Amino acid sequence: MLRLVLRCDARFNHGGCRVNKGPFIFLGAFASLALSWLGLVLGPQLQFGGEQPQKIEDLNVVYPAARNGLAQQGAEVYRALGCQHCHSQQVRQEGLEFGAKLTAPGETPAKLAAALVKLGLAQDVAGANAQLAKLPLTLGADVELSHAEFLVRTVKDADDKAKAEITFKNLGADLGRGWGVRMSTASDYLFDQPVLAGSARVGPDLANVGVRAPEKYSAPWKFTSTNTFAEFRAWQLRHLAEPRAVAPGSTMPAYRFLFDQRAEGKVPKHDAEALVAYLFSLRQDVPLPNAPLPRVASVKPAATNAPAATNTPAK
Repeated sequence: MLRLVLRCDARFNHGGCRVNKGPFIFLGAFASLALSWLGLVLGPQLQFGGEQPQKIEDLNVVYPAARNGLAQQGAEVYRALGCQHCHSQQVRQEGLEFGAKLTAPGETPAKLAAALVKLGLAQDVAGANAQLAKLPLTLGADVELSHAEFLVRTVKDADDKAKAEITFKNLGADLGRGWGVRMSTASDYLFDQPVLAGSARVGPDLANVGVRAPEKYSAPWKFTSTNTFAEFRAWQLRHLAEPRAVAPGSTMPAYRFLFDQRAEGKVPKHDAEALVAYLFSLRQDVPLPNAPLPRVASVKPAATNAPAATNTPAK
């Protein structure tokens, strides 16, 4: 029981009493610290502390998987070098853009064709039938979710055997740069102790560096075959030893102490190999319930004699 300390001073207080505010200040400070701890430590622990790897049925994999020993050692090298102070590992997403597409016809093509005319996707039934012969058909793109639902519902009302689905595209500057295909979530960091998500971006985000197409690096490189681990390793080792040789103007320090200088040139030490293995393990390319991969409606390409551009995904 808290006992208030009263001080009576007739000379200065005319016989009144003055309350000692020390206990109240102590209680206020204690309450502030306790509430801060509850909000910043206990709250997130209750919310995410029970997270477990998830079974991804479509891919028949469990995500995330624990890193192998070399990559785990590389995480410690990454942390010791302070890389997290200049690189984040968190793809940010600003929103979604929806669409709808028809993937398979139903049992009453006449009603389905009439629905396409009603939606303004064809001028007449003959034009609608011509489109139905070339599925999948984009019903709408870059629309609000409510309109995408309306498009799918209109088609299903015309023929409930027809297959139509809502598509979506993840939006955000990080996604536009090719740094990822979806936003990062808490599940992506289950095996990271500590989590090295970082906050500053002196250098590019590294969340998906292990699966990033070569042309999506801050310093794109030319590859002769495909984006294999051997090419990834060679480029990363050169980047660690001489950053400005592959990225002119880079502010990244040269980590020459990670290499031995021999007659045949710079030979990577164990820590350099471990760091590259860790970087290669950084991949957030599995769809999650709260961060699904995009399903974009296919759009018929414009007629052209130029070959289609392709991005070779990392393996």
